[in-house]
Amino acid sequence: MTRYGVLFDFLIIGLFAACSNEQRSSQWREPEHRVHRFDHFLFACDASQVGQDLKDSAASYFPFSENGDSAFWFRQRSDSLLNALHRDLITKEEAIRSALQSCRKVLGHSAFHFPKQTPTRTFTYISPLDFDYPLFLSDSLVFIALDQYLGPSSSFYAGQPSYLMRGRSMEFMALDLAEALAQRSLSTLPSQGSDLLSAMLYEGKVLYLTHLLSPEREPHEVLRYTKEEWAFCAANEASIWAYLIEQGALFSSDADWKRRLLLPAPFSKFRLTHRYTDTGPDRPMDRLADRRKAHAARRSRCERSHPLPGRKRPIENLEVQTMSKSSEIRIQVELDDNHVPEQISWDAPDGGVEGESADALFLSVWNKSNQDTLRIDLWTKELPLDDMKKFIHQSILSMADTMERATSQEKLAMEMRKFARYLGEEMELIERRENDPQAPDSNDG
Repeated sequence: MTRYGVLFDFLIIGLFAACSNEQRSSQWREPEHRVHRFDHFLFACDASQVGQDLKDSAASYFPFSENGDSAFWFRQRSDSLLNALHRDLITKEEAIRSALQSCRKVLGHSAFHFPKQTPTRTFTYISPLDFDYPLFLSDSLVFIALDQYLGPSSSFYAGQPSYLMRGRSMEFMALDLAEALAQRSLSTLPSQGSDLLSAMLYEGKVLYLTHLLSPEREPHEVLRYTKEEWAFCAANEASIWAYLIEQGALFSSDADWKRRLLLPAPFSKFRLTHRYTDTGPDRPMDRLADRRKAHAARRSRCERSHPLPGRKRPIENLEVQTMSKSSEIRIQVELDDNHVPEQISWDAPDGGVEGESADALFLSVWNKSNQDTLRIDLWTKELPLDDMKKFIHQSILSMADTMERATSQEKLAMEMRKFARYLGEEMELIERRENDPQAPDSNDG
């Protein structure tokens, strides 16, 4: 959540009270759907014959056979990272089958509610750890990158932000599918307003439909919360509403509110959603499409009671049961006689990290008063040059993710990723892509 600065998200309880789980579970239809395990097919082929084998099986794997020639698929079949990921996934085959069965249940509910929009084929494959696209839809097809669900503690995810890896397990695959289907269904609705409440309404609709397609899940599971986080939201709902009204946030178009309250970040606790509790025989999409008129009426009433910007009126008995606490990260550097780092280790007790060794460290601290950045860059004298290149390359990719999450500047983040790919190719860390329209121009200064 995906959808994924430091954020502090709030939850508005009651989203999922439209009908009982028993009613929702019965809203299911056998989907006309086939699963194609391209991950199995690719690694069952001999590397020297993979191009021809794929051509012979084009009817089953046409999205792949139509993209890339024999030389490309030979490189894919021979890629050391993809082969390592494949070996790891073999040990998780039972979990994969269970997750795909859960996906089939989601598709069955989708066939009941959205028969014209339900995909008919799923393709599983192995990406080179492309964290931007764990699962995506294309017309009537679903594409699932199995290497995105290895489990948050997988060694392949080392160096990735732990708060993003929380959802990288097989149990979340079906939820990701339900959320993707929900977002696509909502794309037919009128465009949203630019204020925070409109964004809340949209997120609420996504979560409502996600749960509609995953009725076996508890509400806190749909939100990727623990039971404790869900209980905190329930205990503090009224105070959270009061705070947002007092700050004049609900009808503010300031992008910073959305960034702080809706996007994922390292210390976010709760995701902002909205309540939808209607009952009746009509389908959810029919109800959701009519919400904008009611929203406009509520906005008018609310603005009369609380003119914007927010009235400077104290809120009586505003008590929020905070879950905040201090968190400590310790870094220890051992130096030689010339003050060159010999060993680096770090501890993060809350994250279960104790005495973890490291060979390099980039630390940046922003000073708001001085409007500048303090940097501490350290690496051990035994660090291989190739490892330093990989470290720099992955750091730039992480900065691109941070840029997108913190500023919502997707275009700028994509430019950073293009540069990271160019750098990776120049340092021979990744395979150079031929005729890539998104690759940076090598003649650019």
